[in-house]
Amino acid sequence: MYLNRPYYCETALQPRVWRSVAFGAFVFVFLLVFRPFGLDTLPQGIVPVALGYGITCTLVMLLLNVALLPLLPHFFDPERYTVGHELAWSTLNIAIIGIANAFYTAYIGIAELSLYNILMFGTYTLSVGVFPVSISIVLTEARLSRRNIRQAERINAGLESKVDGAPESSREEVVLSSDTAAEDLVLPAGDILFVRSADNYVEVYCLKDKSVRKALLRSTMKQVEYSLAGKGNFFRCHKSYLVNLTHVYHVSGNAQGQKLHLHQTEETIPVSRQHITTIRERLTVRP
Repeated sequence: MYLNRPYYCETALQPRVWRSVAFGAFVFVFLLVFRPFGLDTLPQGIVPVALGYGITCTLVMLLLNVALLPLLPHFFDPERYTVGHELAWSTLNIAIIGIANAFYTAYIGIAELSLYNILMFGTYTLSVGVFPVSISIVLTEARLSRRNIRQAERINAGLESKVDGAPESSREEVVLSSDTAAEDLVLPAGDILFVRSADNYVEVYCLKDKSVRKALLRSTMKQVEYSLAGKGNFFRCHKSYLVNLTHVYHVSGNAQGQKLHLHQTEETIPVSRQHITTIRERLTVRP
């Protein structure tokens, strides 16, 4: 289903703040220019009234997308976020903005505060806002997918190894330290496929007897990254992932970004947007 398509989830604070401010500014300018609902006849004047609606929209979006969003990590999981998630969240934003506008309208004396008016404002705002927001989500998903697929194709064109089976890699042994010394992991660097953070632990996916095994260490990604420095073609491609680029044979793309495909495992590794250029350079010059 289209609603299950991957979609980019913005989790960084600054873009969410700027988006909230930009939306409020758009509402202010729209009301100031088009002056719907007879706003220019109000005794308060069009500028302060329009500015009030813009500030109301900004405050609601800041509350939802800055204060509340971090409290819903399972909903805003970047690896599982979909078009359906984005549409549902955007619809909730629009509905609550409509309700907040009802309170603001009552505050400035344009209409009385009543359940009917609250429902009317919420319903009207939804009916006006859902269609353009839905179109925007569809167009954004298509644009991001095309861009990321093209980038993935350019990387794949430069991959030197497209044969079945993992290439030869470093047999130099490394020690991945644990907070509990008895749990230290000692293995050839080339046998490590990738490392993933898991709260206060890291999951080390590695090869053993030609099969993939997972080892759980009480450690941090920073400690693992330090232990693997200079030991092979390792790269921290995502805040939660460190990957052995020697095992990468294919790169795919969708609206969420790029994914690395490794020999020996069906797990895919996400790549942060800021690392796309580095990944392309590292993969196309692999030893």
